[in-house]
Formats: sequence, C-alpha cells, structure tokens
Amino acid sequence: MAALNSLIEEIEKADRGSDIILYIDDDCKEFLEEARISELLKKYCSFLPVPIAFGKKKEWKDGKQVETAEDNIINDTHSFVDTQT
Repeated sequence: MAALNSLIEEIEKADRGSDIILYIDDDCKEFLEEARISELLKKYCSFLPVPIAFGKKKEWKDGKQVETAEDNIINDTHSFVDTQT
C-alpha cells in the first residue's frame, strides 16, 4: 500500500467551501469512476447536515444526457431540520 501524504494550506477563495484534490495511484483507478465516487459519497456523507455536491445534475436532451448548471447534491439535508421548538 502506498504511503498516505496530506497537505493543508490556506488560500484566498471567493466562495465558501472546500476543494479536495486526490492523486490516485495506478492500482486504485476504480476510484476515478463517477459511479464509484458517487457510491462512496452516498455511503459516507449521507448523514452530514450540510449539502455535499458531486458534479452537476444531468438531464436528457436530444437523446443524450447532458449536465445542467445545477449542483448534484448527494445527501438529504432536509431530514436534519430541527422540528422541536
């Protein structure tokens, strides 16, 4: 197994949020597949109370799927609304 290295650095951003950049070793190429990433995000991020965006929503247009401008939110943050007052 390859050694795990990480780097955290401060940057100036116009928007809130974090960008995560992963460098994938040759023996882990399956993690570059959109379906595999989506599966992992749903498994490990579905409980988070903040929206997790992965790519853009897709729609059918002229017989093929195309990306829209809308973020694809993979978790349901509405279930975390506090209904007790």
